[in-house]
Amino acid sequence: MEYAVKRVAEKGVLYFCKKYMCSILAFYCMTLTRYFSSKIMM
Repeated sequence: MEYAVKRVAEKGVLYFCKKYMCSILAFYCMTLTRYFSSKIMM
């Protein structure tokens, strides 16, 4: 029983981390793009 709960918890954490990391990376890329485009405009 404990093993199954542990497996589900690990899967949930992995899934959450993947989603979270993807949104952080997307935000980072957007910020970088905005920064560089504003630099080029000047």
